[in-house]
Amino acid sequence: QTNKSQKYDGVHAINHETPVSSSMTRSPLTSMVIVDCGSGYSRVSNFYLSPKTNLIHATTTRSHIRALHAIMHCPNKSKEWLKQLIEIVKEVEAEATHVLLGATGGVRDLISSGEITADEVERFRDLFTTTELPFQVRLVILSGDDEAKYEFISAEYCANQCGFLSGDQEGITAMKD
Repeated sequence: QTNKSQKYDGVHAINHETPVSSSMTRSPLTSMVIVDCGSGYSRVSNFYLSPKTNLIHATTTRSHIRALHAIMHCPNKSKEWLKQLIEIVKEVEAEATHVLLGATGGVRDLISSGEITADEVERFRDLFTTTELPFQVRLVILSGDDEAKYEFISAEYCANQCGFLSGDQEGITAMKD
């Protein structure tokens, strides 16, 4: 197990990765299910590298799962949430081997206010190893800066792929007329 320490908004959090078997690390990852655990609900999408175009594509987003911050404090709700996650991941990508849970403002704010404790976050993470999951799970609690950075990178990637940016221009603000 790998633990990485991160500090934001005066809160100390640990980004924890579940162990990855050697069979999962032999070949490069070409697909990953990402769960955007937002403040309203959690959205599940599969992002994959197209072998034909060498571009990243995403499946239709599924959002039939509660917001992570609404269940993290309760062990029974957390277990039920993981069961729902397994079913939705199967719908999005039946062969998924890796799932990234990206928690944003909802979780971040409740940790800052003390409504979610570090012990509750760790108890939730412990479910990744004590629950039989058909994939590896990684939970990352993003700082506000990281959340904004990833949104910007995504928007810039899309703008580049759609031809809104030319190769000699830098940044998303350099859009074509």
